[in-house]
Amino acid sequence: MHKKPASSDDPRTGLGLVGLFPGGLGLGERLGERTVPTLLLAYAPPVLLLLPTLLILVLALWHARVSRRALLPALLTLALWPLYAGLVWNTPQANPTDAITLLTYNLAGATQGRPERLAAEIRAADADIVTLQETEGVDVDLTRELLALLPEYEHAQAAESRELLTLSRFPVVGTRAVTLPETTRIFLVTTLNTPQGKLTVINVHFSTVLVSRVLQGQVGPTQSRREAQLDILRRETAGLERVIVAGDFNTPPRG
Repeated sequence: MHKKPASSDDPRTGLGLVGLFPGGLGLGERLGERTVPTLLLAYAPPVLLLLPTLLILVLALWHARVSRRALLPALLTLALWPLYAGLVWNTPQANPTDAITLLTYNLAGATQGRPERLAAEIRAADADIVTLQETEGVDVDLTRELLALLPEYEHAQAAESRELLTLSRFPVVGTRAVTLPETTRIFLVTTLNTPQGKLTVINVHFSTVLVSRVLQGQVGPTQSRREAQLDILRRETAGLERVIVAGDFNTPPRG
């Protein structure tokens, strides 16, 4: 018996596209950055899958024999796109009385905001702890100026790298740098004495995945570096009762 092939107005034509989004989410959750293909899937801009979805939707609308059943897959795929893009809805919750407020900023080489503005934002948020990345400014000694503006904060910064800075309204009882392989970046591990007891804060700045370097063969090495950094972070947090990891993970919502 001859089977009629699915036409462009057949709802089965678009059902495969619907599976791209939960399939992409599933690969990102299960495999993540363990393989180069799933790494690229995680870091690819969501618009890459939005564009063919919109194209199919437009073609369905213009098709002379379009039916509501034919439009359903395209509309369903369009509805699933925000989930794939990592857009989520967070319900505000009241903080407990003993809550700790932490802010984290990547200052892009101290080019994003002047010390005065940053100090004002920290005070406005009433932050207890602040983790900063890329504080080694070219045209400003951000650490010195920021500390002068925030005398109520203690600070931790490693001699090995001026890139990371941790500020705390709690006493700093210890700090050390954790060197990372094949990069000049570090993890800054700081121990604080809070009213609830000792707290370890790990300020991180993971290596960057640049998909534009795929043709240069640099994604694989970056993937390996990030995996190594994650293993080091796991070792550093193992056995700690109270620890906060904050900073710039260079990871998209789907990563």
